Amino acid sequence: MLSNVLAYHNVKHVVVASNISELQPNTTLKLFHGMDVGTLKQFLAGGVDATKEMPRYHNQGDERGLYVTPSLKTALSFGSIVALLKVKGKQLYPTARWSLGSGRKTRTVLEMASDRYPKSFRPVVSLQLNETNEPQAMLIGFVPRSSIMAVYIQDKSGKLSKLSLEQASLTFDSKPRIKFDENSTALDILTEIASVEGYTIDELVDVLSEFKQEPEILRRTFAAFKLPRKLILRCMRYIMASEGTCE
Repeated sequence: MLSNVLAYHNVKHVVVASNISELQPNTTLKLFHGMDVGTLKQFLAGGVDATKEMPRYHNQGDERGLYVTPSLKTALSFGSIVALLKVKGKQLYPTARWSLGSGRKTRTVLEMASDRYPKSFRPVVSLQLNETNEPQAMLIGFVPRSSIMAVYIQDKSGKLSKLSLEQASLTFDSKPRIKFDENSTALDILTEIASVEGYTIDELVDVLSEFKQEPEILRRTFAAFKLPRKLILRCMRYIMASEGTCE
């Protein structure tokens, strides 16, 4: 819900997965990934394909996979939009942190991780996810769209809004054109949108009514359907005046 608003200064490095220390291949974890709106649209359209090399904006070189973290604060440092993903332990691998590879330093890290997390099937992953500063792991694999558990949006003032997958899809997915003309009423347009999205008209109005305190979200939602400004305002006024359902 967009009424679930958080102050950024209260967001801490909170580890949301309680089973990191005893990580197993089928362990289910919920981890965050920070991104821009373009990447979110890709995720919403077809899920998260973390099987290939991806460009990096915060370090050098391309690496296979997607950085994920149990810390919302860490994810927000890499993008103002954050997806909460449900993943399996077997999809998580160590990051390139500490220049892991071969040599004495790597052996030291492996020994330390194994000592601290003897019950983890990938001790270095457990170690990196439990780091105090920027806890992260590398996700390699495919995460279906249905495993996007929530989306967080941070505005310029630092305020966070939390959206469900359904709300994020309604707001950010690429939308087909709908039928309308300049004389279309707000109800005509909303009926068309409901048909495209697979809602009843009452369900659509109920969902959009949750955004009354965030008019910019409403504006973007209607703009995604290629509506002209006049009809966007007409629909916004309808939603702002509604009681959350159509009679």
